[in-house]
Amino acid sequence: MLTGILIGILVSFAALPLLILVLEFLIRLTRSRQSKLAHDHLRRSGRLTFLDAYDDPEEGLNSPPWEDAETEYNTYLGFAPKASFATSAYQINRYHFRYVEDFPVEKAPGEIRIFVTGGSKAWGAGVTQEKLYTRLLEERFQKIPAYSRLRVICAAGGAYCTTQERIMIENVILRLSPDYVVMFSGRNDCYFGYIGKDIMLDQDYFKYRRLIHPKEPSSLELSRYDDYSFKLHFLFDRIVYHARKARQGKGPATDVPKDARRSSIDPAKVIETFFANVHIVSDISRRYGFKLIFYLEPSIFSSAKPMSAWEQSILARTGDNLRGFPEYNSEIYDKLREMLGRDAHENSYLFLDGDAAISDTTESVFSDNVHFGDRGYELIATHMLAELREIMNKATLPRNV
Repeated sequence: MLTGILIGILVSFAALPLLILVLEFLIRLTRSRQSKLAHDHLRRSGRLTFLDAYDDPEEGLNSPPWEDAETEYNTYLGFAPKASFATSAYQINRYHFRYVEDFPVEKAPGEIRIFVTGGSKAWGAGVTQEKLYTRLLEERFQKIPAYSRLRVICAAGGAYCTTQERIMIENVILRLSPDYVVMFSGRNDCYFGYIGKDIMLDQDYFKYRRLIHPKEPSSLELSRYDDYSFKLHFLFDRIVYHARKARQGKGPATDVPKDARRSSIDPAKVIETFFANVHIVSDISRRYGFKLIFYLEPSIFSSAKPMSAWEQSILARTGDNLRGFPEYNSEIYDKLREMLGRDAHENSYLFLDGDAAISDTTESVFSDNVHFGDRGYELIATHMLAELREIMNKATLPRNV
């Protein structure tokens, strides 16, 4: 009898790994099936969805704008796109840039390097690598004989603000001999000011602090499928979350309470911090010999663009979900537009308003209250090409012309 019990125990232990593998497979299969059904529903539905911002709806289904890129902890930036990482939708090179090639540190003779920094819109959230605006821009430049050896490198990161852009420029981009740096930015500084974050001191958007200091009290948060390599662990955390939620009587925690405006940083302070970062980069650009261009990213809350029906629905929803943010964002943007032209002239950098790229179209370009579909990124590439060509042509003119 004892022998039978021991054999039963051994069989159970031997079957456990197989059971785990079967459960892992079933979780992944179920998730894949759910995603397919959701995508098929979006394809067939006649109602307005985020796909209204796409000329190619499959592009939005392949790379939805709300899907965060894979990140990793970084000592100085806090977090960065995971180096040397690739999916079917994007590629990250060894420098943490959304760029296919691991180009050498030293430039080749005649090579021109343009780096674009910024947050998730500058990163190109919502489109695949093939439709990324920096890739389109590079391809169009390279068709011009004078710029056949030019690179346009996406050095942005999800949730980055001007502080992280400055650090990225100082710590990473400088050693790669930039000729031009484009800070494609603005909205995230407003957002973090709105939720009360001083971006010079604290901006832990992906919550790496709780991993480094696990004993710190953490809020009740819904686990995300894509954050787990082992999906059985994801299922376990989901069960624990719902059990804790039932016990505590709480809904999903969020960094943005309905009354966030009460704790918002004074817009004047946000603007002061914004210019502090831009001025540091401008000083660096003069010392190291590259040209700084500040490209104010389009904001749906402060745009001359005629809003489509889909974009009007975004505005209506955002007013409820981020109470006071549209007005807060607009107030800061109005002041930035008033100040940037003069400040750029006084501090030897250039200012471009990205809203000019989209202001003439009546079609949807915003897929949500932050990001673009492929249509918007195409317009950005076209606008940047025209503006950068003019800037670069002027830079090559004789001084007496």
